Amino acid sequence: MCSKLLCMILLCLSFSKKSYGFNVKWEDKGYPVGSTRGRDDTYILRPDLDCKQHILSNHTRILSLHIVDNLPVNCSWIIYAGPGERVYINELLYIFTAFEGFSYKSKNFFVDDALNVNIYDGNQVNESKRLHKLGDKKFENVISTGRNLTITLDFRKSDVYERQFLDIQIAYISSMNL
Repeated sequence: MCSKLLCMILLCLSFSKKSYGFNVKWEDKGYPVGSTRGRDDTYILRPDLDCKQHILSNHTRILSLHIVDNLPVNCSWIIYAGPGERVYINELLYIFTAFEGFSYKSKNFFVDDALNVNIYDGNQVNESKRLHKLGDKKFENVISTGRNLTITLDFRKSDVYERQFLDIQIAYISSMNL
């Protein structure tokens, strides 16, 4: 499913001037994915709707946010797992389209300072419980200790990128298997 999504995004970006991207994946530590019975395969976020709702159910498999027209976005989502399950984020895909004349070689890392994405354990923003920040070199242990995770996204106008795409793949694992 993720590869189809990646192909669609890359196809959409093929008309653009310059696109770059990176993908970070938590190496599978042998945790089995929870049952998918009754769950949809994908759930596409729409900034004008979902950012105001703030909560997604455990039907979610892939969160997808497309920042176009370089408009500011400030969102947060609480991901809830079912009874006896935990939320497990095993992949994060970030693709961006640079303005004319930008060279990624001139930056130390691809992530634009205008984009902040953080993942926290639990249902609140708490720095001591932050599991991952977009741009961190390591992507591991992104699993809730309870039944939910909080994801925050804050985007200010970028001087570097005209479009940005962020996909987060979510799975649910049984608490019994930890």
